[in-house]
Amino acid sequence: YSYERHLDLVARFAAAAGDAGASRGLRVDSIGQTLDGREVDRIRVGTGPLTAWIIHRQHPGESMASYFAEGLLGRLMGGAPSTDTASEAATFHVEVKYHFWGCPFESF
Repeated sequence: YSYERHLDLVARFAAAAGDAGASRGLRVDSIGQTLDGREVDRIRVGTGPLTAWIIHRQHPGESMASYFAEGLLGRLMGGAPSTDTASEAATFHVEVKYHFWGCPFESF
């Protein structure tokens, strides 16, 4: 899961936040920066009072977690009855790629 793909995912959800995503509580922001200046992005979905933090890719080599996050976000934004209920009950804070200091440099 490349850094470029991560940037594309964040850009896609940031663009959707201004459209129909606003009604689903979609927001994209940064919770900080790495030492080399990369943003640590957070994608929030939902409007509920409960809070769920879902953090992916905490260690290098866990690229499958970023793919899972991509699918999870797509599902939360998809409008299925089960995800509508979840999005009304909770606000999901999704970190797609949390290990920025190692992921751009990993060789596997």
